[in-house]
Amino acid sequence: GSFGSPTERFSVVFLNLKEGTNDIIWRTADSRGFVAKVKHPVIVDTTPPASPVISLPLSGKNLTESDNETTGKGKFSFMVSGKSEPGSAVSAEVDGKKFTGKSAFDGTFRIDGIILASRGKYSLKVSATDEALNKSAVTEQAIIYNNPPKLVFTSPRDGCGVSGKVTISW
Repeated sequence: GSFGSPTERFSVVFLNLKEGTNDIIWRTADSRGFVAKVKHPVIVDTTPPASPVISLPLSGKNLTESDNETTGKGKFSFMVSGKSEPGSAVSAEVDGKKFTGKSAFDGTFRIDGIILASRGKYSLKVSATDEALNKSAVTEQAIIYNNPPKLVFTSPRDGCGVSGKVTISW
């Protein structure tokens, strides 16, 4: 065709490109016969990333107030971290709410501010989406938000010695 503008746009459909890098060589000629040739790689990626690996919180871990990232009373939030495909968008879902982050060049990710409405058992679901929009399988693990009971010994007192028959009370 004939293009009359330097901002003219067009599209080309390529069939049967292989997975990976495909070098496309573009060649154009103007009305004066000048030819330009440019090599431009097109990367085909149809492989989803591996499922993310969750480092924190540990599977089945009992989240307590010491894990709380929120300073306000009555609110609880925590962070999830782990590894995924470098550069992928990482999504964490808890109780129907989604939180997002991005993995670094080394594949590590951290998503802060994941909010839990109340104490109880939850399912943490984490997935990754690569730059070609391929989505990984979901990594799922159980978490529990609850403060464990506090055990306080009243007798014998901390650091005190005992002799003979002893009754331990708390």
